[in-house]
Amino acid sequence: MRFTIFQDSRLALIDQVAGVQKQEAMLEPLVEADSPDETQVLAQIDKVAQARAELEKTHARMLLSIRQVLSQEQWKKLKSEMPRPGMRSMRIGGGVQGMRMRQPRSPNAPPQAPPPDQPE
Repeated sequence: MRFTIFQDSRLALIDQVAGVQKQEAMLEPLVEADSPDETQVLAQIDKVAQARAELEKTHARMLLSIRQVLSQEQWKKLKSEMPRPGMRSMRIGGGVQGMRMRQPRSPNAPPQAPPPDQPE
């Protein structure tokens, strides 16, 4: 099968993106509390960082597996077409884009500019 490496990684990547989003969602109310508990906030930040690390490792393993089956010429072509680090524009199936979804804003919140690497 031609796309086996990607397909084998795809479900794990989708689950791990959701895991990062879940950990970030759990962090938000802790930080937004009137009197944030530093111990709880720091513990949740560690969970967010761990979830992100697992996602990055899975992504790196997938790219390494792809690289191992491509010729040098094919790898160079693929690399030239990939987003640069920090761009976070690689689609991971089903409409999940990058590592973070935008957080919903309060209707009373002032408008915010989009992050520099994501179109509005």
